Amino acid sequence: MPQKHEVKNWGEYNGFLKQRGNLFLYFDDDFSGERWKYRGERKPGGRIKYDDGIIKACYGVKFLFKLPLRQTQGLCESLLKKVWPDMEVPNYTTMSRRLAKMEIEVKDYRRDKGDKENLDIVIDSTGISIYNNTGSHGSKASDVRKHRGFDQYRKVSLCMDLKSGRIIRARYDEPRVSDDAAGVRILRDLKERPRSLRADGAYDSKRIYEECYRLGTETIIPPCIHAVTQEERILGLWRYRLSNRKAGTSKRREGNIREGTDEEAGLSKSYRKEISRRDEAIRFIRSYEDMSEGRRSWKLKTLYNKRSRIESAMHRFKKIFGFFWQNKSEINRRNELNIKVNLMNKMTAIGMPISMAV
Repeated sequence: MPQKHEVKNWGEYNGFLKQRGNLFLYFDDDFSGERWKYRGERKPGGRIKYDDGIIKACYGVKFLFKLPLRQTQGLCESLLKKVWPDMEVPNYTTMSRRLAKMEIEVKDYRRDKGDKENLDIVIDSTGISIYNNTGSHGSKASDVRKHRGFDQYRKVSLCMDLKSGRIIRARYDEPRVSDDAAGVRILRDLKERPRSLRADGAYDSKRIYEECYRLGTETIIPPCIHAVTQEERILGLWRYRLSNRKAGTSKRREGNIREGTDEEAGLSKSYRKEISRRDEAIRFIRSYEDMSEGRRSWKLKTLYNKRSRIESAMHRFKKIFGFFWQNKSEINRRNELNIKVNLMNKMTAIGMPISMAV
């Protein structure tokens, strides 16, 4: 049964929720109502009129209220011109064209940016539908959905800092990209070297362990139910060769059939050193008669349950911005994802509840 929690800072959290209603808090730092004209480098061709800051500000309003572009233009005109009467708000066609040409990244809103040695991260992924705008895109409603298949949704992978609770990296991928492949790309994009990585069993793969060894990152990933240690894998390779030899399918000499090496089993040196922690986890879980009890004890021992914070972040992301994409092109959806993540990080920076187990 899930453990109950109680919010301890209701007074402060109530004020934080009120502050989230201030739209100007969600605008990027490069937004300035008095400098809405483009001041960057000019190139031959059509002249750019609006600064990137006001384009991001308009899209921030659009994604917060789930508005079409025309209604977004009307809302921004009624809102921003009250504060800056001389401002010219871009029309909906300009906003659409400019978004495709911008390269928006997830910004680092952490207060303690200098603490790079104690960075504990957690990674998870989810699918967001292209057409369905409700939460009923699970297995229960999949039989009656009008739009189904791999082409009907896109995968979102988020990397969160456990200390600050802010998203530091986000990836937009095709649904056929596996979770561990997306996780490796996120790790390679990180500028810091994380101290630890928490992820679910979908990231229990060779490429993740090799990348974590290269970064010097401790992996806290539960092994799959049928996981085997290095020694058992190498022994299994030797038995496979011996059975083929007895069946007459192998032409190798009997003297060559002794034991499989790490290289023959596909284990590089980096993977062999990093996966030793995985072997320890497998032995620890097997020390219990009940496997479920062993996995539960391992999670308590390694503090793996902190990974649930990324599940809460995924729930917040879908609850705030919906279960669908508002843009149709791939490049626009990537920028849409990063804008939404920056908006959610702004909410986190305002303040979060402090809950305690009861």
